Amino acid sequence: MIPNFTIIIDLFLKYYFSIQKQIPMNIYVINLDKATERMAKTRVQLERMNLTFTRIPAVLGADLNLENSIINNLLFRITQMRDCTSGELGCAESHRLVWNKILKSNEPYSLILEDDVLLPENLHQVLSLIEASKNLDIINLSSTGTYPITADKIDLLNSINLKKRPYIKNKNAWTNIESGRWKLFSLEQLGDLTLFECGILPPLTSAYVVTPKACKALLQASKKIAFPIDYTFRHIGGTVRQGFVFPQYVKQDALMETQINNRKIEALTKPSILFSAIKFLLKSRGFRRKLSLIRLYGLKSIL
Repeated sequence: MIPNFTIIIDLFLKYYFSIQKQIPMNIYVINLDKATERMAKTRVQLERMNLTFTRIPAVLGADLNLENSIINNLLFRITQMRDCTSGELGCAESHRLVWNKILKSNEPYSLILEDDVLLPENLHQVLSLIEASKNLDIINLSSTGTYPITADKIDLLNSINLKKRPYIKNKNAWTNIESGRWKLFSLEQLGDLTLFECGILPPLTSAYVVTPKACKALLQASKKIAFPIDYTFRHIGGTVRQGFVFPQYVKQDALMETQINNRKIEALTKPSILFSAIKFLLKSRGFRRKLSLIRLYGLKSIL
């Protein structure tokens, strides 16, 4: 019996459009022109998973003038106890370059990768789950920071169906996954990963997902900074929701050397009381983010 030709066409079209719908978000890879080997390794990983991407030529910090840049090096030296390196400046400008591009494209979600990442084989599925969730504006895939989360603690929270930060009931069970002022506000399962909504995003920007809304806030907060670019997330204003996945999903290739210059700490001998006071104020000045947390979560951001 010869199958009906129209049925075959119909099945093919349904399959084709179902595949099209599964194509994940735009992917951007930051890569220096001279780092061809790093780009080749990242390209192989993405192409093996049939994922398309856009390469963003990274900014070479050595070509920039630190004194006439987005870095306030005097304040940077106070907060970090050292000078900003040219590599850090180049990294900062490179990420800002991608944020501007995403803001102009207005794509709902985009994945930003640095070129020294090791990508899991199910990246396609994870990106699709993140897109379907639509809850957060920034999701760090490469770090869990100092949050003391374990699989056992997550199992406990799931067993009592505790998905959001409580006021009183089961408060201890929830604060067991927090770290002081580093508070968590909700959790959601993304396959084998747990997506946490947080007040302070873990630093390290090897791989993270952003919305245009997040990019706009990041660009605003990084016009003049006194800290490495991955700390900008702590200083953004507006109702930008941040989060990360547990366990750490995307790792850096340990065999690749960092392209950010050696960060030698220049310790100050007997810093003055005034110096120490300025440093304290600068290190704890994320007022815009603190106000944003109150707008987003009310008293839960404080208690």
